[in-house]
Amino acid sequence: MEKLEGEHSFVEMIEYYESIIYSICWKFAMGNPDLAKDLYQEIVLRLWKGYEKHHFENKDANWVCRVSINTAISCYREKKRRPLLLELDSATELSISQQEEDDSMLKELYELIELLSPIEKSIIYLYLDKNSYKEIGEIIGISPTNVGTRIQRIKQKLRRLHEERIGYKKRV
Repeated sequence: MEKLEGEHSFVEMIEYYESIIYSICWKFAMGNPDLAKDLYQEIVLRLWKGYEKHHFENKDANWVCRVSINTAISCYREKKRRPLLLELDSATELSISQQEEDDSMLKELYELIELLSPIEKSIIYLYLDKNSYKEIGEIIGISPTNVGTRIQRIKQKLRRLHEERIGYKKRV
């Protein structure tokens, strides 16, 4: 009976944090639904393997995020797949030209993020999901001050990569 209760609470936890897990999967899979599904299955498997050992103290979200991100990073390193462009839904109130410009800018941002290291990618995705420095620090395992410093460095790196890309396009 105890095993069934554990399985039931695990399923409830997965359902509760499903949107967080899918968000991480989608970002690391760069919008590829098949890769996102594979990554989701791998994350749930690793969560299940660590579920009994994990002692919950109202920090389920941090544990789920940490396992999800670490799994995504591991899968990314193992497969070393090429970045795929993320197809974004456009808002209906924007003009078509504005939509194309916005889509182009977002695609470029995601392409540039793919050039970052796995830890930098994790930090910037958590930041873009509007997590606080404290939450990011708890998930990644660094201090909030270090998170702020790294985010500023990542932003500078993305700007530099963008400028290099623009400079390259102008020369061609």
